[in-house]
Amino acid sequence: MTRARTVNVIVALLVVGFVIWIARHTYWAEVTVSGPPEGEAAHNPYYSIQRFASSVGIGNRLIASINSPPPRNTVLLINGIQDDLLHSRVESLTPWVENGGRLIITEDVVWANAAIQKWSGIAPGSHLTEEQTKSSRMRQHLAEDADCDSMTVKIDGALTGEKMTLCAPASGFEFVSKRVPAWSLSSVYGMQILRVNMGRGSMTVIPGAALIGNKSLLRRDHAQIFVTASQLVRGDQLYILSVARAETLIAMLWRLISPAIVFFGVAILCMIGRHLPRFGPLAPIPAAVRRSLAEQIRARGFQSERIGMGRAPAH
Repeated sequence: MTRARTVNVIVALLVVGFVIWIARHTYWAEVTVSGPPEGEAAHNPYYSIQRFASSVGIGNRLIASINSPPPRNTVLLINGIQDDLLHSRVESLTPWVENGGRLIITEDVVWANAAIQKWSGIAPGSHLTEEQTKSSRMRQHLAEDADCDSMTVKIDGALTGEKMTLCAPASGFEFVSKRVPAWSLSSVYGMQILRVNMGRGSMTVIPGAALIGNKSLLRRDHAQIFVTASQLVRGDQLYILSVARAETLIAMLWRLISPAIVFFGVAILCMIGRHLPRFGPLAPIPAAVRRSLAEQIRARGFQSERIGMGRAPAH
């Protein structure tokens, strides 16, 4: 065997060995890749909640305002719309809740509204140090679901032994309540979700970033937490405040005063057209000419003769 053939055989054996090594260390696996939302989920942040509610027999509806509260014994979800809630007067919701309404609001609504804190007795608190908060945030980047935490369930302030997993961004806040919560979910840092009874109704405070979202609702025990915390059952009606679905000012004006808008629009167009420059030069205005009295008498006589007024009557 020549030297060239020997080199070729060695190279072929190396290639075959490399292929065998690749085949032994290669495998096929399915990997789920989260893509961007599509369809209605791309522009409706409550799409997952609506689909989930419908699947378990809970009616749902998006509303644009809370100027008139929903019917009694229904559920109202308000997610981070502080300005709308402030402008709509918090006290307007008090009789609705006390008469059997169930109100669900997110934590940022409570933090931004002192009236709600005074009315409900729920306020934000903080027991985390800055070092603990930074450490918790660093853990979130280490692995998937690193921000998830197993939390304890309490009913009327007593532990039940049940645990639920909540995945939420690291936060230095907790909730404190002057009322004994009828239901709460707590971590080692304090209550993260709670529900207090108010008259015949209730008020539930939830973390909006964790539970309200098309992707976040699908994580771990979030759907169960949302239903349990808000006491949703089959046959309930869930109203969701969605200011984005509100009627625009232009649409409202057209619906109410469209005839007036058309009239004034045509009037304005006519005024603009009247003052627009012409396409050609204006016709010259004839100069005023004054005729003599004799010319006027002759013209009058000539016209009378033509029509027969100047003839004498026949006998």
